[in-house]
Amino acid sequence: MKVLKIPLIILILLLLLYWITLWTAGIWVNHKLSDSFAQSAMSSRYTLDVKRISIHPLIRTIRLHKLTLIPLNADSLIKVEKSLAELHILKISLEGIDVRKFIETKQIQLERLHLQSPNFALTTDNTSKAKKTKTGQEIPALFNGFYLRHLEISAGFFSLKNAGQKHSLIEIPLIDLSLEDISLVSDSLNHKQAFNISMASDLELKSFSFRIPKSYYRLGAAAVSLNKDSGELLFEELSLKPFRGLYEQATGLNLQDDVVEITIGRVQTKGFSSKALLSDKSLHLEGLFLDNPSIALLRDKRLPDDLLKRPKMPQALFKLHTQKFAIDSIHLINGTLSYTELIGKEALEATIRFDSLQALITGLSSVPNPKSGRNLIASASAKLMSKGSVKTRIVWHESLRDSFSFEGSLGPMKINHINNMIKNATGAMFRSGTIDSILFHGAGNKYGAKGLFEMRYQNLDMALTKKRSEEPNKFLSKLLNMIIKSDNPSEDEGVRRVSMQADRVPYKGFFNLYWKTLEDGLINTVKPGKKKNKDTNRSLKEEWEKLKQTLKSD
Repeated sequence: MKVLKIPLIILILLLLLYWITLWTAGIWVNHKLSDSFAQSAMSSRYTLDVKRISIHPLIRTIRLHKLTLIPLNADSLIKVEKSLAELHILKISLEGIDVRKFIETKQIQLERLHLQSPNFALTTDNTSKAKKTKTGQEIPALFNGFYLRHLEISAGFFSLKNAGQKHSLIEIPLIDLSLEDISLVSDSLNHKQAFNISMASDLELKSFSFRIPKSYYRLGAAAVSLNKDSGELLFEELSLKPFRGLYEQATGLNLQDDVVEITIGRVQTKGFSSKALLSDKSLHLEGLFLDNPSIALLRDKRLPDDLLKRPKMPQALFKLHTQKFAIDSIHLINGTLSYTELIGKEALEATIRFDSLQALITGLSSVPNPKSGRNLIASASAKLMSKGSVKTRIVWHESLRDSFSFEGSLGPMKINHINNMIKNATGAMFRSGTIDSILFHGAGNKYGAKGLFEMRYQNLDMALTKKRSEEPNKFLSKLLNMIIKSDNPSEDEGVRRVSMQADRVPYKGFFNLYWKTLEDGLINTVKPGKKKNKDTNRSLKEEWEKLKQTLKSD
């Protein structure tokens, strides 16, 4: 028994000595880390504190618990540095440390770095002037290189705000990040800590959302991933939403503006290069695919117009960006687009709605092509008000300043389904009738648009309504139906083709002009008057036949 007790006592003493050594080493490392960050790395402006450090030599692992990095004097620091950082991390795990490599070459190699619940807050002051001081000393190089096999961040938080402001410019409340094969290499030739960052593997980011600076919108996504080899960047459940909600935000503005709410089931890019974005500050995508997008716009027409607003044409808008960017093609798949105007107390139905939206946009670029020019072209097909099949194609010309051309068609549908589109502007609505087909084409610029419009319909019956009401005026409605054209083509006139024209309201955008031009063609078709653009006009007839063939081929 005595023989067994002696080795057992020795073993217990060795274990006790081991734990005392680890505990002492932890205190020493904690103290050295604090001195290193507070005095050399952070220029005596920050203090680092670690509550507990555990070291496991056998499995080459170090764990730091409750790490905090806080400024010693926040007020004086932000005046000098123009920025103030604060970091809190619940737990840091460094696994697979190669100590020998670090001693011999000052290169840090880790198999895995896990940051649990990191909270990083950055405050900037754009009003104060930073004082430039020359110390004549360089920050000593702590290491020559950093190589990390796997980085994992769980339940992270990041915020960025301006000094003196209550709300954050950017706030990401939940960050789950996974990266592989990361290397940071210092500039050893010039003996400076100018690091070159490279990622050799894929990127995964989960559950982020932040407020877009200088706006009332929040952008978020359920997950983001990047395939480095293929250049495919993928967003799951991407959303852009106003803070107060769509209706509350629209009614809370001082002046009229479109408030938008966007949700996209899946966003996928092709040909994305993170290296070009970081080094050259340029973005070029071969393709951008938006699967199941839902776009809702709301405008409170009871508010006064913003007369100072002067929206630019789409092709001019993208030329304002100083950074180079180009997207060869944008594909919208199975989308929904709705636009609603608030006239009374509440919005009951969408003014215009498109379902089953399929669209292709090409030529989106901030860099013009001097040889061939680059037109911005949008082609789309959808169900108008969930009923009629609509096709349209719009070309914004780069070579001709602010000019555009357009064409389109609409298939059979009951005409009363477009009442929400016209009743607020015309004070009239359709009670019955059928649209057989609509064809149109035209051209315009930033001052207005004009073109030709053909709507074939039958058994048209209309009603004039009281102001901002669906209750018809019986006498005026009866008089109206006596003078309008109830059918097109008609027995005495043949096919009625009319001109359409609209002048752009300077403080309203392109799509308002586009719709007002088509609305003028619709009104000109049904209102009384002389026959316009007869079938005997051979050149006009040939032009419309070409348009029909173009739409069929698309």
